[in-house]
Amino acid sequence: MLVMTFFVVFLGETAWAQTPTPTPITSLSSVSDPNGSYIITQDISGGTAGVSTFSGTLTAQADENGIFPVISGLTQPLFITVTGAKISNIMLKEV
Repeated sequence: MLVMTFFVVFLGETAWAQTPTPTPITSLSSVSDPNGSYIITQDISGGTAGVSTFSGTLTAQADENGIFPVISGLTQPLFITVTGAKISNIMLKEV
């Protein structure tokens, strides 16, 4: 007799969730949802994020020459608390 055993592995909710389309932003105050997904599309000078705790996605989009936007002139941390966030391609200057 042939016995087949199947195992079901639970990978958790995040393994199956689709990545949301990032919201393009041109200022830090546009980051208003701590779980949101954002993409920086141009240089940002100064300002503060609209949230102090962040668990979402923040990235930057390179221009046609492959140059990423820069965040400059920050006088305080971008976020106070970052938990489980995905932050990539962020260029900082004069912070």
